[in-house]
Parts: sequence; C-alpha cells; structure tokens
Amino acid sequence: IILPSYDNISFSVTDQFTNPYGVSFSSDGTNMYTSRYGTAGTIYHYKLLTAWDVSTATLYKTFNLTISYGLTHPPTFSPDGSKMYIVDSTYSATLGIVSEYELSVPWEIVTANFVSSFSQSYAKCIKFKPDGSACYVLYNPSPATTTQIYQYSLSTPWSISTATSNGSGSLVAATTHHSFDFNSD
Repeated sequence: IILPSYDNISFSVTDQFTNPYGVSFSSDGTNMYTSRYGTAGTIYHYKLLTAWDVSTATLYKTFNLTISYGLTHPPTFSPDGSKMYIVDSTYSATLGIVSEYELSVPWEIVTANFVSSFSQSYAKCIKFKPDGSACYVLYNPSPATTTQIYQYSLSTPWSISTATSNGSGSLVAATTHHSFDFNSD
C-alpha cells in the first residue's frame, strides 16, 4: 500500500461557516459541495476555477432543504449531474431521510426540484452502482455498535422511489463511519 502525500493545497470555508461536514464533487471536478455540521438543511456550492484544485474555490450558491431533521450530509449526484441525493438526519440519527432531487440544469443545486424520499434511521450517506440500478445507504447507530450498509435494487435506474431492500452487510464494529465509497472496478 502506498500512503498518500499532502500536496499542501487547501481551502477554508470559515468565511461562510465553521465545522464543514464532508465534501463531494461534480464528475469533472469544477463544482464542490459541502454542508455544515450543526446547521440544518443547507448545502454550499463552490465553483473551482481549476478542476480538482480546492485552492481555486469560490462560494457560488447555497441550497436550503424545505424540511430538515438537523444534520444534512453533503450531496451525492448521478454521473451526469441531473439528480442529487441528500441524506438528512437528527443528531442522534434515530430519524433519517434520503431524498432525491431533479436538477433542471446539471450540477446547479438551486435548480433542484424534490422528486421522492424514503425514511432510513441512522442514515449517514448514499452511494450508487455506476449504472444506477442499485443504491447503498450507510447505517450507523449512535453510539456506534455495528455499521451496516443497506443495499436497495432500483427497478428504474437512479430513482429511489423504486427501491427494494436487498438486505445489509456489516462493517467494523464499535466505530463511527460517516461515509464510504467504491473503487471504479
């Protein structure tokens, strides 16, 4: 295993807020999104002048959820940026919701229109199979006992309203996970 090295490139969101809660990017690296831990329902959208270079980020827009439980996680997007998915939960995470939005302009969060949602207690994040035929929701009780990933089949790709549960798998016990990802193969 090769350990990563720090490129000494950074960006601070402290002009807008403190306590960022994760980050996500558009597929081309020119858009960056984050949320604030402790503030309900706001997604911050930054434009990157140079793709994947966070030091070139500037605040572009914000998006406020109509209803929020209090802990909004950074969004996940379909590969073309036409759909956005947001996990929102209470601080204890006992209540959680996974929401789908359609973006009339890809990657532009202010063009979001609510499509559907489903409840998932202890939800932390959502990821998708590359073809959109399945989604995976990280389930992490607080205090952490066993982190699980719930798998759902989507009869219509990228549409969470068509989700059918396929069960779950466990990760490491007694640790707190907030996100996960898959490699490309």
